[in-house]
Amino acid sequence: MEVDLMRLADCCTIKPPKSEARKKLSSNDWVSFVPMANLGTITPKIELTSTRKFSEVSGSYTYFSDGDVLLAKITPCFENGKLGIADGLENGVGFGSSEFVVLRPQSFLDPKYLYYFLSQPGFRKAGERVMSGAVGHKRVPKEFIEDTKLPVPSLDEQKRIVTTLDEAFADIDKVRALTQRNLENARKLFESSLQEVFSCKSEGWELRPLDSLSSIINGYAFKSGEFSSSNELRAIKITNVGVYNFIEDSKSYLPSEFSEKYHRYKAYAGDVIVALTRTIISGGLKVAVVPNSYNGALVNQRVAAVRVNENVMPKELLQAFMSTKTAIKYVKSNVNELMQPNLSIKDLKQFPIPVPPKEEVRTVLSQVNAIRDAKQSLTSIYASKLELLEELKKSLLQKAFTGELTKAA
Repeated sequence: MEVDLMRLADCCTIKPPKSEARKKLSSNDWVSFVPMANLGTITPKIELTSTRKFSEVSGSYTYFSDGDVLLAKITPCFENGKLGIADGLENGVGFGSSEFVVLRPQSFLDPKYLYYFLSQPGFRKAGERVMSGAVGHKRVPKEFIEDTKLPVPSLDEQKRIVTTLDEAFADIDKVRALTQRNLENARKLFESSLQEVFSCKSEGWELRPLDSLSSIINGYAFKSGEFSSSNELRAIKITNVGVYNFIEDSKSYLPSEFSEKYHRYKAYAGDVIVALTRTIISGGLKVAVVPNSYNGALVNQRVAAVRVNENVMPKELLQAFMSTKTAIKYVKSNVNELMQPNLSIKDLKQFPIPVPPKEEVRTVLSQVNAIRDAKQSLTSIYASKLELLEELKKSLLQKAFTGELTKAA
């Protein structure tokens, strides 16, 4: 059956007028207030955590009411899929970020059907290609929103598609939650196994401060204007340091001539890097290993690079120890938590490291490598499963709006 394609501007009221609210509310009436942070990416439900008086928000904020669909129009929120359906608003009215696009479906268009249409990666990719504005403040033009066409079958068919997607996505979300729990359990098992390795010490092990078995580079305070995606020299910033994970970045490059000028701040593949600001978060320590692609990169402020003396201790053992509860406990006892959990370079240098005797190094290293390999294998399996689930959701959305989501599906 052929389905009509309609412009969003022809099947929705885009940016409903505030005069609606003024007609039914007084200045002292309460309304819901929704900042950008309360708009989700994986659920249509919008977090309603705040109310304000109508007179406080009716001027510069964006107006919407129950049943309206909210879409973020600014980067990176648009690309990340920030989107939701207003429901349960105080007095049926809400105000929020000026970066919201508000779409009110006409009577023949189901709000959840519209929500799913806007959730498609293809829609976001198309919008991303036409965004305009200054870097960091690019927005989707209103013409793109207005002229985007969506298939509009009968209301009954829309509701059938929504029900089918709801049921399928609920099943996918259950499997995803289970997979994420398994991934977290694998991480905990890894940490527990490493803790056991460094706890079952025989005679001959000694505790040594980190700076006695390594050289430590405290990052340099490069100016923000010196970073550019058009430069060639990689830099290691605090945003590169994840929880036991190095996060590569294609935007933070320094001028190539800095390589010689600031050679004292170079890090090399295999060095351990530590975030000195917010060193510890809920997931663990922000500690990572410099990959080959960042060999020779310059270390920025609030990051430290640790180059272990491998005649004393293999770098793999230091990397492993930094993943243990003992290491986390030391950081917790030394971070400054008045503002945020920061670790001083002095406390990093004094970090007590258990060093095995030379005759045991090979055995301990073998244990650590076996644990690491097992963790990587499990992590790879679960990560692949999560990717497949995400691809399945994309496939279902595409089928829903190309007429392929049949009743049999």
